[in-house]
Amino acid sequence: MNAKGEPNWESLAVPKTFSAENVPFTVLEATASLKIFGSSKDLLTSKTTVKNYNFEKTSMEIVVKQNTKNKFGQYFTPKVVADFMIGLADISANSKILEPSCGEGVFLEMLQNKGYYHLTAYEIDQELATDFEFVRYESFVSANIEEKFDLVIGNPPYIRWKNLEDELKQELSSNLMWNTYFNSLCDYLYIFILKSIELLNQNGQLIFICPEYWMNTTHSVSLRNHMVQNGYFEEIYHFNETPIFDKVTVSIIIFKFVKSPQKAHRIKVAKFYANQKITSETLEKLQKSSSVQRHGIFASFTIQNQ
Repeated sequence: MNAKGEPNWESLAVPKTFSAENVPFTVLEATASLKIFGSSKDLLTSKTTVKNYNFEKTSMEIVVKQNTKNKFGQYFTPKVVADFMIGLADISANSKILEPSCGEGVFLEMLQNKGYYHLTAYEIDQELATDFEFVRYESFVSANIEEKFDLVIGNPPYIRWKNLEDELKQELSSNLMWNTYFNSLCDYLYIFILKSIELLNQNGQLIFICPEYWMNTTHSVSLRNHMVQNGYFEEIYHFNETPIFDKVTVSIIIFKFVKSPQKAHRIKVAKFYANQKITSETLEKLQKSSSVQRHGIFASFTIQNQ
C-alpha cells in the first residue's frame, strides 16, 4: 500500500483488475494490455481501461464456523458446482483426468457418469471415496507421478501454514517444489495448484474451486508468476461470500487455466452477487452471459489482452 492507502500494483504479479482492495467485478466494459517480462523476479503489469465500474471491498480471510479443526482442509463440493466445473472442460472421452484431492468422490462419480474413465485420483484420508477402487490413498504433494494429464480438476485443500498439522508441515519442509517456490507464509493450496500445472500436458486444463485470496497477496507472487509464464487464465468465476460450502464463509472462485506457450486474447471474468444458494440454473446463466452484460445478481466482463 502507498501513502494514500492505494495498492502498490508494481508489487503484484496480477492485473489491476484482480486487486484485493479494488475488485471491479461489477465492470461492464474492460480492456487490458498485459506484458510478461523475462526473469523470475519480473512481474506481470497491466494498463487497464475500465468504464461503468463499482469498486467493492473483497474479504481475504476464511471464517470457519465450526468448533472442531478441519485437519486436512476438507470442504466438499456440491454436485451442482462439480457439474458446472466439468462443463467448463474441453475434453474427449479419451482424455486423461487427474483429481489430486478427491474427497468424497463427487467429481469422480460425475465424470464416470459422463463417460470419462481415464481417471487418476489421490486422497490422503482413507475414510473417503471408498467406492472407487482406483483412488490412491497417499499425499498428492509427495506422490511420485510421472504421467501427464489433459485435465486436472477438483477442490484442493486450503489451510494456512500456522493451521497445518505437524505432519503436513514436515512433509512440506522436505518438499523440493515447496522450498523452491513457497515458504511458511504461504497456504497449503499453493502447492496443489503448482504441482497440478506441472502435471498437465501442453494445452491441458486446470479447473479448481478455491478461495480467491491467492490471486492478490504478495506471498503468492511466485505462484502467479509461474502461471502467467506457463499458460493463461481462460475463465474466472467469482462468488464473493456465496454459501457454497457447509459451515464456511469464504470468498470463492472457480478458475480455468490452460497450460500453453500461447497467451489468451480474452479472459472471461464473471461475478455472482447474491448471498443465496447456488443452483444449476444460476450457474448456466452465469456461464452464458455475454462479455458486457449484467443480470441483476451477476455480471460478466471480458479482459482483452493486447
